[in-house]
Amino acid sequence: MKVIELKDRAECFQCVQFLKKEGSLNLYLYEGITRGRVFYWNFCLQCNGRTIGVIHTKNGEYIHIFLIKNIEKHTINDIKHFLYCKFPKLSAIFSEKDNLDNFLKAAEIGIGKKRDYFYMEMEKDDFFPVYQNKHIDPRPEMASLLLPLQIRYEVEELGIKRSEISRLKVRAVLKNRLERKEITALFHGNKPIAMAGVNARFEDTCQIGLVYVVPGWRGKGVGLSIISSHVERLFKRYGKIVLFVDKKNEKAFRLYKNAGFHTAGELEQVHICRHCCSAAQRRGNS
Repeated sequence: MKVIELKDRAECFQCVQFLKKEGSLNLYLYEGITRGRVFYWNFCLQCNGRTIGVIHTKNGEYIHIFLIKNIEKHTINDIKHFLYCKFPKLSAIFSEKDNLDNFLKAAEIGIGKKRDYFYMEMEKDDFFPVYQNKHIDPRPEMASLLLPLQIRYEVEELGIKRSEISRLKVRAVLKNRLERKEITALFHGNKPIAMAGVNARFEDTCQIGLVYVVPGWRGKGVGLSIISSHVERLFKRYGKIVLFVDKKNEKAFRLYKNAGFHTAGELEQVHICRHCCSAAQRRGNS
C-alpha cells in the first residue's frame, strides 16, 4: 500500500473526484481536503496504483476516513498499521457506517463505544418554510450574548465537561461563524432562546449543526422554527442542506423530518480502545 500526503491541488482534486464517484456522504472530508489549511493532515491511500481510501484529520486524535469496500486483508492490516503509527493519540474515527464496521472487524480493532447517525438532506426545491417565531441574523458583536447557548450545546450535545471549555476560544469560533453569516438565532425579548449554525460546506452543499434550544422553550415549536429559519437563510447561498442526527435521538429525528429533511444514508463515530492501539503499535514496531 502507498500513502500520499495531499499537498498538491491536483492530488486533492483527484481525491475529491474519487469521493464523489464512490458516494462518500462525509462533508467534513470534502471540506478538509479542499480547504488546504496548514494544520490539516490529508492522505490518499493507494494500492497497485488505485485509490482505495482518503483520510482527513486536524489533530490526529479524531480522524475522518473513507475506504472502498472489499479491501484485501493484508491491505487492511497496512492501513491499521499506518493509523496507529502516524496517529499515536488516535481515539475516534468517523465514516460511513457499513464501510467503517467492515474495516474495524477485518482489522480487529477494539471498540470502546460508538454512535450511529442518520445522514439527512434536503434540496432547495423541496423546502417549504414552517416557523412561528421571527429569526434574526446576529452580528459578530453579539458573540458574547450567544456564548452561553454555545457552551450549553457543547456540554449537553457533545458531552464536553464545562471545566474543559475555554470561553475565549469558543467565543472566537462563534464570532468567526457570525462573521461568515452562518449563525441564525431566535430571541424572546433580549434573550436568545435558540440558535443554529454551520459545521461544514463544500461547493453547493452546506451541513448544518450547533442546533440548540434552551430547555424551557423545548416542545413549543421553537426547534422547528429555528431549523426552518436557518435553512431558509442558507438556501440563498446553497442548493442542498445536509445534516446527521444520532439514531437514538428520536425527537431530533422527527424534528428534521418535519422540517423537510429525508434520510439518505448512515454514518458512524467510533471511539477505539487506547490499550488496543498501544498493543498494535508495539507489535508493529517489534
